[in-house]
Amino acid sequence: MPSMKATMLGVALCAMTVANAANNPNGSAWFWRTSCGGQELAIDVTLASKSVYHTQVPICRMVRTQAAIASENDGFTFSFTTTQPIIFSGYRAASDFLPTGASLVMNVWQAAADPDRLALGVSVADAKEIYVNTLYFAKPDAESSQEIGTGLVIATRPARLKP
Repeated sequence: MPSMKATMLGVALCAMTVANAANNPNGSAWFWRTSCGGQELAIDVTLASKSVYHTQVPICRMVRTQAAIASENDGFTFSFTTTQPIIFSGYRAASDFLPTGASLVMNVWQAAADPDRLALGVSVADAKEIYVNTLYFAKPDAESSQEIGTGLVIATRPARLKP
């Protein structure tokens, strides 16, 4: 069960995104769609500063009504084995400790659209448990990153910028 602090933060962030959509239902927002073409967002996942996964996804600004018509549900899933222990905190009441050698699966998808950023859903699980299920806010025009477990980082940047 998520901690109260994590739950309140998630509720506040979701409320801000929903409020933006409600205040501007026909306005444009950032979307991750295979049909976008042109601009791409680089997504890097690292563990202990070593690459675990890298991809580039097409993003574009679209009017919300157009995006609903072209409702592609782009996302990706990949597996990796931990090279160091990881502690996941804040998703449940107690922290989860995973040893080196744990097999994990990460899912990343577009969770919401916003005029200034792209809200990505991120989950990490093994065959038995979900260790984290959170939102990560990518900036289409700038670098950003978030540690989602000890040493496990998701980072995004415009594809034209090298890390």
